[in-house]
Amino acid sequence: MKRENRLALTAVVLMALLAATSWGLVACKPEPVEERGFGQYGSIQIVGGDLKIGDAAPSTTLNGEDAFVEGTFEVDGAVDLDGALAVAGAATLASSLQAASVTATGAASAASLSVSGEASVADLTASDDITATDDLIANDLSVTDWLQIDAQTAISVTAGAIITPTGTYQPLESASAVTCSTSTCVADGATAGDLLILINTNASDAITIDGTGANVECASDIAMAAGETITLLWDGTDWQCLANFDKS
Repeated sequence: MKRENRLALTAVVLMALLAATSWGLVACKPEPVEERGFGQYGSIQIVGGDLKIGDAAPSTTLNGEDAFVEGTFEVDGAVDLDGALAVAGAATLASSLQAASVTATGAASAASLSVSGEASVADLTASDDITATDDLIANDLSVTDWLQIDAQTAISVTAGAIITPTGTYQPLESASAVTCSTSTCVADGATAGDLLILINTNASDAITIDGTGANVECASDIAMAAGETITLLWDGTDWQCLANFDKS
């Protein structure tokens, strides 16, 4: 290479290095560069644009202040999600997950899961607690410890009344021995598959469930003494009797 060409190439490289250094792209010394918004002590701020790493096409349109990473994205600290979390593949968390809503079309695994909204996953595995204050929808749900169902506020049953449960575990009480409505003893379920456990919390008075009425199929009436239960399954039309705990 001719001397003048080498000099010209050297000048171009030096100019490029100077330009990169002036914008914080090449760190020549560990000095703060907050004023550039980039560097060891600063931050990266993108206003109006998108952050895209990799040459793959995102499945979601990047339309301003969005981000896409084609490869692995690792976070050593906490992740704070202000919106919903959607996972197309498997999600595994060594610690707990708290979110307003969670949607995963693959498997989800976490030490504990707390969802204030709706959680929908194909397979859900948690080694600790699962707390959902709204719906929890899963194709498969495996519990290796305790499945805890919160008791609803007790319903005071009167003679001929219709029992309207507010949840799976529904305590009942009464001022005396009573029999519920003989036409519709228990209000219809919301969705086929609803599970209902009724328990008599009285000290002594019996509560009789009409098991041959319009929508309760138990083959006969069930007189629940104090502390006894009846378990029902809503099939979309009737409450089918699954079990009856009789102390006598």
